[in-house]
Amino acid sequence: MRRLVVWGGIFLVLWCFWWGISSMLMRQGAAAWLQERRTDGWLADADIAQSGFPLRLRTAVTGLTLTDPVTGNGLIADKLELTAPTYWPGFLTLDLPDTPIVLRLSGQEFRLRTSDARAGLRLHPVPSLQLQNLTAHSGTWLLSTPLGAVLSADDLDFAVTQDAEKGNTYAFSITSNAVTPGDVLRRSLALPESWPHAFDNFSARMTAGFDTAWDRHALIGPPPQPRHIEVQELNVAWGALRLSGDGTLVINDAGIPTGNLSLRLTNWQQTLDVATNAGLLNATMGNQAQLLLGGLANIGGGGPDLDVTITFADGQMALGSIQLGPAPRIIPQ
Repeated sequence: MRRLVVWGGIFLVLWCFWWGISSMLMRQGAAAWLQERRTDGWLADADIAQSGFPLRLRTAVTGLTLTDPVTGNGLIADKLELTAPTYWPGFLTLDLPDTPIVLRLSGQEFRLRTSDARAGLRLHPVPSLQLQNLTAHSGTWLLSTPLGAVLSADDLDFAVTQDAEKGNTYAFSITSNAVTPGDVLRRSLALPESWPHAFDNFSARMTAGFDTAWDRHALIGPPPQPRHIEVQELNVAWGALRLSGDGTLVINDAGIPTGNLSLRLTNWQQTLDVATNAGLLNATMGNQAQLLLGGLANIGGGGPDLDVTITFADGQMALGSIQLGPAPRIIPQ
């Protein structure tokens, strides 16, 4: 019993020591990041407080204000909270406030309001801090400007998960229910009042293989480059419009893809009309798109739906026998 008490006391002392060191490092890391922004010329201010002893490492950042005087870009948040279990700070969780987060981009102000929004980062407990999992979840959320609502939804779920057997491969997924373009977006797209207010479905799943795994080295050197992309699911449904797709691409060292991407577009004519009315296509481009899509629809039987396969080969893109031009490079050069 005496030996058990002694070892228990040693464990408690070491645990307290570990919590204190880890908590101090989290606070110093947040303070150092703010100082780096100030060194870059930004206006950066926040209050940082630690808590959570003994089971959690909790860093509360309140009154966060970031502004780049050169570009005008910035961020204002009442409170951000970072937490992690004491035994491993690499299991990090970020909680967003229910109060609006103000974003300023290129002189335009946006407000993001979320409920129960949380992001999670899971790193393997190895020296390279390899990415195991990255998630984001939110209840109802709203993105708006001073002119009105831009986009909202009932929820949002996003995940990046490392393949347990293939460490360089990650699965990506995103789903959101009742995605609703706001008045600002509907006006810019010139949508009629009769057009449905919310998407019926919005989801996507894909797998990407990289030349190396994502780890801490990606922060100080070239990021991992994709070598294989497989789109398993793409589903977007909004009123009469339905877009779905799948395909596989292999990317070489120069970033040039090879493979096929299949897309199915329901009611393509209405889609083209929306793009034209919104000013996304000028008269010349609209006429060219009408001829191209009409021709492709006739090949498939002349119905309202369009099934196309985009082929990537030899650095070019093609729709059947129709050459579309050079394929985009997925790796920046």
